Amino acid sequence: MADALLPLYLICGTDRPKVLRASARLRARVESDHGTIEPYDAHASSGAEIAGACAQLGLFDGPRLVLVTGVEGWKADDVAALKSVLDGQPGLTTLALVAGPSLRADHKLRTLVAEGKGLLEFAAPTARELPEFVRREAQRAGGRFEPEAVRRLIEIVGSDAMALEREVDKLATFAAGEPIDATMVTTLAFRSDDASPFALQDAVSGRRRQAAARALVDADAAGEKPHALVPQLARHVDLLRRARRSSAHGGGAQALARSAGVHPFRAQKAVDAASAWPERDAAKMIVALARADHAMKGGARIDPQLAFERAVLEDL
Repeated sequence: MADALLPLYLICGTDRPKVLRASARLRARVESDHGTIEPYDAHASSGAEIAGACAQLGLFDGPRLVLVTGVEGWKADDVAALKSVLDGQPGLTTLALVAGPSLRADHKLRTLVAEGKGLLEFAAPTARELPEFVRREAQRAGGRFEPEAVRRLIEIVGSDAMALEREVDKLATFAAGEPIDATMVTTLAFRSDDASPFALQDAVSGRRRQAAARALVDADAAGEKPHALVPQLARHVDLLRRARRSSAHGGGAQALARSAGVHPFRAQKAVDAASAWPERDAAKMIVALARADHAMKGGARIDPQLAFERAVLEDL
């Protein structure tokens, strides 16, 4: 039997993949117990507002996770507001605070967490640890790197753990069980500050809700704007819909690449994922994204990130 959840977690550190996985595990734990997730953005919500949310009873029975991202920017007043409610927090409510890598070592949030319990802090690998980090990530993703390929990937991508994880996932998917050599890395790997939209698209393609939630958090932490991501994702879902139609009529990736004007590699990935996207589901997602876009442009009083998250996750 799994241990009971603590009332408070602070998830932080410079190893962003582990921070986001820890957050995703909490979400999955609550969802598996038929609980509810309430996401908040610390840039738009004060400590007092989060305290008020925690003090309220949930709308449904079962565990409840109040998940707040971006708390590294909170001030002393925000932290003080949380102190007053933790003792009276409803027993089935867990507050999870997710901080970016800039959280200071002396930040007052750390004093809220009991030592050795609710503090989940993950340090990024050092330069000497990077090769082993890549090998572990490859094993997790079902891939196997040749030694020269590991060195080449680090040379191209650099030391950013999140960027390395994304490239390892992509290469493992492309290799499909075959060894990953330096030539493949040189051809497919890249260093990019805007890789998070591709991680989100891959998660949506596979209808992997937890991975999509993690990619949304990552994109937000990287400064990606929902206003830009919504049309990108809508075009991607439309490509999946077109791939399913093409496959139903005997068309392949090459035909899709020509008709849609996309790279053959992207077309092949869309064809491979299309079976998970019936016409009705794809249309429903596109409509949800259109509604989120309308809300962001003044059609409703809602935080843009929250509108985007709802559109992506509710029907995934």
